[in-house]
Amino acid sequence: MAALSDTNVSGMVRMLHAFLPLLARPAAPVVVNLSSGLSKTAGLADPGGPVGFYPGIAYPASKTAVNTVTVQYAKAFPGITINAVDPGYTATSWSTTPAATPRRTGKTPAPSAASIRRTSSGSPR
Repeated sequence: MAALSDTNVSGMVRMLHAFLPLLARPAAPVVVNLSSGLSKTAGLADPGGPVGFYPGIAYPASKTAVNTVTVQYAKAFPGITINAVDPGYTATSWSTTPAATPRRTGKTPAPSAASIRRTSSGSPR
């Protein structure tokens, strides 16, 4: 749990603080953090829901913390637009379960990247 939290939460905090001087330069700075559908506790609690099957603890906990930290930082830095995006279930080299194949999900990394790009530019979904 500590390793995922260090990457997903503490890493996000370190990155934001490292970039604060650069974020002061543009007229409309934007930060987009990566969340996950697995961060939604109601979905995890619903055994019939799309993520209710997920047995892990560390990843959903870390992504729930990402959402909380994102909200709190958005309040702490009102001059910076700070959001989190859930790119959806994406088949990557890290997705090793049969459910994570593009044939099953129909989602390769390209649509997820487009979603993140739209969020960072302020464009509607």
